[in-house]
Amino acid sequence: MKKILFYQLEDIQKQVYPSIAKRLGYTMISLDDNDLDKTLKDLFTVEENHRGICEEFQDSFFVMNEMTTQDLMILLDAFQTAKMPYKGIKVMRTETNENWTLRELFQETSQEHQMFQNVKLLDQLLKSSNTVDLSLLKEEDREHFKQTLMSSFLLLKSGQFTKEELDRAIQEMKDALMMVKKAVH
Repeated sequence: MKKILFYQLEDIQKQVYPSIAKRLGYTMISLDDNDLDKTLKDLFTVEENHRGICEEFQDSFFVMNEMTTQDLMILLDAFQTAKMPYKGIKVMRTETNENWTLRELFQETSQEHQMFQNVKLLDQLLKSSNTVDLSLLKEEDREHFKQTLMSSFLLLKSGQFTKEELDRAIQEMKDALMMVKKAVH
């Protein structure tokens, strides 16, 4: 059965999303903090909505079962058409995670989501550096900027980095871009 468990939605989304999903042949069930220590396997047997408090995690989550990428795209398109796009974290139930508690799943996917957001941010910072006129910088600052740019690029290109390395590269790129901005003004 194509089913979506959701956590931490706005009240209007809690009303609209399940009706859209039902029209498309999917079942949506709301979860709350009381469900965090239950396994996914157990939670996918739940048939009624849990309307308790959702305070432990700030992000909203969809946990999906037996849905294809195409199913998800159709659903997200329907939400967009209803002028209620879903911007939260989406995760599929797998053989690997079905015995995890909901808390473990949310912690893991939150960390992965944050890493992905940081990768996108560093990529944007690198792209924004393409318009920098290095001739406006002193030689020493120009070399520092080039070095920062190259090390950030290589880190991102490697695909192998820790959260700390990524955070440091983001900060170094922000600092380098700020140095350029100050030199221009």
